[in-house]
Amino acid sequence: MDGDADPLIRTEVVDGRHTVLRATWHRTEGTVVLSLWRHGACIGTFHADRDAAAALADVLAVAAAAPPAPPESSARPADTTRVLPATPGLADTA
Repeated sequence: MDGDADPLIRTEVVDGRHTVLRATWHRTEGTVVLSLWRHGACIGTFHADRDAAAALADVLAVAAAAPPAPPESSARPADTTRVLPATPGLADTA
């Protein structure tokens, strides 16, 4: 997956289904590659440029700082979806 790229930072988290989310910062490409792994095989990737990575980091920071919601809460999260321009060369050609 990583080829000859120069990853600067990599972290992995595992959910309750034993699916691994790997985030790797590739300094030379200026992208963060998010990849999903199941049973040792990569099942999907997303290449985030710096703007997309910053938007994701904002959501993660708010979620990490927020107190847990009470179980009976039925509040829906605000929709803050942003459409970011495609990164040249990373568009799906299928």
